[in-house]
Amino acid sequence: MTNMRLSFFWPFCGGYNYLAHFFILRKYRKQGLGREVARTIFNSRLGEWELYQLVRNKPAQLFWTRVINEFTNGNYEEKYEEGRRYQTFFSK
Repeated sequence: MTNMRLSFFWPFCGGYNYLAHFFILRKYRKQGLGREVARTIFNSRLGEWELYQLVRNKPAQLFWTRVINEFTNGNYEEKYEEGRRYQTFFSK
């Protein structure tokens, strides 16, 4: 698709991986780049993952539902707390 450089900072999160503040510039959206970057990130760290989106951010929820469902073959958990929608899954 495209050459990309990713830079990661992995603070200790108590034994699991947590992704926050994922953003793709508007001009690069709808090209599969976000999905490719997300998969690269998930594959770079095995183990449990947690992500969340604000309940009012419907586009982010749609994106992450598609990406996580595809990545895990539907094997993830979802919960709602304090205006946030959380997904938890494992990268193997």
